[in-house]
Amino acid sequence: MLRWLRWFREQGSRHFAGGTSPFPPTPPTRSLREQAACAAGYSVVELLTVMSILSVILGGLVSVFVAGSNADADLNRRYQAQTDARIAMDKLRREVHRACNVGAGASSTQITFYFLGGAGCIGDSQSISWCVTGSGSRFALYRIKSTSCAGATARYADYLISSSVFTIFAGDATNHALSRLHVDLNINRTPNKTVNAYHLADDIAFRNFTRL
Repeated sequence: MLRWLRWFREQGSRHFAGGTSPFPPTPPTRSLREQAACAAGYSVVELLTVMSILSVILGGLVSVFVAGSNADADLNRRYQAQTDARIAMDKLRREVHRACNVGAGASSTQITFYFLGGAGCIGDSQSISWCVTGSGSRFALYRIKSTSCAGATARYADYLISSSVFTIFAGDATNHALSRLHVDLNINRTPNKTVNAYHLADDIAFRNFTRL
């Protein structure tokens, strides 16, 4: 270690004595103006090219995001319509089982259920009517506690593509079959897309009808 320090001291003394430095010369420092003038950067053409590429990429991403959001919203709406139809079918099933008769003038778009009371099986304030209203390819199923559908506001199902919902089948004494009500609910929020159609149907027996 001492030998190395001695050699370094001798070399330094020799260089300084000869007017030279043992260290490399320091490069001259440029002014700030020269450094700013020579600073490298992006040209306008390069910036425009990058912006064009980014706009194409972002446009594609936005389109995918919007399509996904619309598909999710449409799926939720179709699921809600199907859920409403199932709730309506459950409600109809309970009331058909309790009904002792149906009102006169029952059709494929309207039906009234009579329930056994103190005055017998007649139409009164306890009667319940179901009706289908609408036009074109959109109909709705309404329910009201009355002997007619006038003023019905309680909507149980929507986006029906057909108004023919109810069909009554008389009982069969030979086969001891009860009278029954066929309920047919065809739902589609987008009628132009048949793949989105939802069909719910059931044959419900009138348990309290007169036995044949």
